[in-house]
Amino acid sequence: VAIPQPQGVPSADDPPPGDPALCWYVFRVADDERVCPVCAPLEGMFVNGADVSAFPPLHTNCRCWLAFGHCEEPTEPPLLPPEPGPGPF
Repeated sequence: VAIPQPQGVPSADDPPPGDPALCWYVFRVADDERVCPVCAPLEGMFVNGADVSAFPPLHTNCRCWLAFGHCEEPTEPPLLPPEPGPGPF
């Protein structure tokens, strides 16, 4: 059973553009007595967008989903120091 996301909010099924490793999702469980011992402790944990092994469904009849958390801004690679040139000696 798919849980609808609010309009315009990215989900793991429809991720924002860019590097998936920069996005984080919140693991959500169906909050009732049928939640299994595999999924129950994962409630509220952050899942990296590149870690598809942690995306629900984790097992048969899994009713869990990922809610969008946030995306980090890409960082520029560090600037390398200039190549050493001929010194004054």
